[in-house]
Amino acid sequence: MTEQAIWDVWATAVAREEVLRGAEDDWPILRKVAAHVCAERLRVCRHEQPMDGRLLDAIAATSAAERRPRSDEVRGWVADALAALPEKQRVAVDFRFRWHFPYWAVAAGIDAPESTARVCVLRGLQKLRRYAAAHPPPRDPDD
Repeated sequence: MTEQAIWDVWATAVAREEVLRGAEDDWPILRKVAAHVCAERLRVCRHEQPMDGRLLDAIAATSAAERRPRSDEVRGWVADALAALPEKQRVAVDFRFRWHFPYWAVAAGIDAPESTARVCVLRGLQKLRRYAAAHPPPRDPDD
């Protein structure tokens, strides 16, 4: 299974070679591809969803300007968006996506069952998406 995951990452990277060549630092792109392939394989093993390439296409579509780190203004926007969440959802989203904790660790962090942790992450993401739709993030001045 590990060899197949490595092969999938390699095949995806080769298919998206033009994106990698256009990037100043290709490690963040390769990391996203590897994380996505592993997550997709895990979902398939759990029978949660079939494999597809939607996220990989989205990664390929992002420009180099969108991948580079942004200013303090954007960090402030993210802090405001997270502050709008209830505490359990904020902690759950933070643990899951910034620290890449598995759901059982998120559950331990918010002192709740794993199923509740999954719901907190899901609802937190839904609220963040609504926040982003209502308050678009600031644009980079170079764009």
